[in-house]
Amino acid sequence: MQNFNVSDANRLSGLFVSKGMLSEEAGTVAHALLDIRESMERIYGELLPAILNGPEVEKSILEEHLWEIREEFRHVDYHIHDAGFAHAHFDGTI
Repeated sequence: MQNFNVSDANRLSGLFVSKGMLSEEAGTVAHALLDIRESMERIYGELLPAILNGPEVEKSILEEHLWEIREEFRHVDYHIHDAGFAHAHFDGTI
């Protein structure tokens, strides 16, 4: 997964604004993308490998990891809706 950090999110926000897109929500959308990336990185870079690559996992540990994955997806869902990204028109309105 390509690195995407706070500096990149700020640049992306500026790009949205300079092109007349997502003017009021540009920063929110750009930083939501950053938070979503971090959640995906945690799921696919940490939680799933811990389940699949570790020693035989106990049921309670598996349940704990699944709960954490569920919470990361809830976090992603929050950012998609909070930023209005799911309903963005890309013409400066959300």
